[in-house]
Amino acid sequence: DASLTNYPAGIADCVTMTFALDDLPREQRREVLKEAWRLLRPGGVFVVYDYHEPPNFFIRVPQYVQFFLVEDNSAWDMVTENLEETLRQTGFTEIKKAVLYKGLAQIVTGRK
Repeated sequence: DASLTNYPAGIADCVTMTFALDDLPREQRREVLKEAWRLLRPGGVFVVYDYHEPPNFFIRVPQYVQFFLVEDNSAWDMVTENLEETLRQTGFTEIKKAVLYKGLAQIVTGRK
């Protein structure tokens, strides 16, 4: 359970998640972010690599097909969530975002 790892607080310099948050309902995603915050040492970095909603309709279509076939509502919700703001609300600072693959994916980082 990523929202309750049982590792000691402040154990990590970096916590990463790759295409995992999209599988969780919004409230559980927030609990996972709180756990990442707890695990990080002061100055540690949290890195998320996950889906992003492309601005171009023609690029969104294949993503929508994929979501329809293999994802659940959590993935649909993930692409509409402002992940930077959610990290900010969790307490992260120095938040940065990079959008990749014509908008299909994003990397968002925050510092404790």
